[in-house]
Amino acid sequence: MAGDVDEAQPQVRRKLQVGKPEVDGDAAALLFFQAVGVDAGERFDQGGLAVVDVAGGSHDDMLHVACYSVEVLVVTLLALVAGSLVYCVLTIVAAIRYRGVRPPRLGASPPISILKPLAGAEEGLEENLRSFFEQCYPTFEILLAVRSAADPAIAVAERLLAQYPAVPSRLMVTGEPPYANAKVYSLDRMLAAARTTWW
Repeated sequence: MAGDVDEAQPQVRRKLQVGKPEVDGDAAALLFFQAVGVDAGERFDQGGLAVVDVAGGSHDDMLHVACYSVEVLVVTLLALVAGSLVYCVLTIVAAIRYRGVRPPRLGASPPISILKPLAGAEEGLEENLRSFFEQCYPTFEILLAVRSAADPAIAVAERLLAQYPAVPSRLMVTGEPPYANAKVYSLDRMLAAARTTWW
C-alpha cells in the first residue's frame, strides 16, 4: 500500500506581493473589507484588507464601464439637483416681483355699462352678480337681461336690485330672439338701452 501512495510534496507558502498599484485615471484600486485567502495555508476566517491592482487585468474594460456609469449617474444627479435649486430660486424671485407689482392708475374713469345676459338660476349666480354691485369703480350701471318672464334668474336679480338701490341697474326681458344666438340678441338689446358708450 505504501508503495502506491505518492510522497506528499510540501506546499510552498506563497508570499503576498505588496507593491504600488498601477491604476490609470479612469479606475481606482479596489478595497475589499472581507476575508481574503492570501495563500493556500491561510484560513478563510482571517479577515484582511486587500488592495487589488486591476490595471491591465482581464476585467479592466468592465471596471472602466462601471466607473463611467457611476460618473454619469453622479453628474446626472448633480444636474437634476442644480436644476431644481435654480427653479426654486426663480420661483421665489417671480413671487416677490409679482407681489411688488401694482396696477397702474387710470388716467380717467369714464362711466361704463355692465351687460349680463341671464338664463336660469345656476349655482353661485347670486354671488356672481353681487360682485358686480360691490365693485370699486366710480360710475357704472348694470343691465341684466332674460329671455322670458318665467326665468328663475329674475328672482335672484330682483333681490339684488332691492339690496343695492344706490347702484343704477335694470332688468330687461328681451323675449325670444329672431335668430339662433339668444345671448348675442340679449347683448344687442342691452347695448341699445345702455346710457354710456363704454361696456
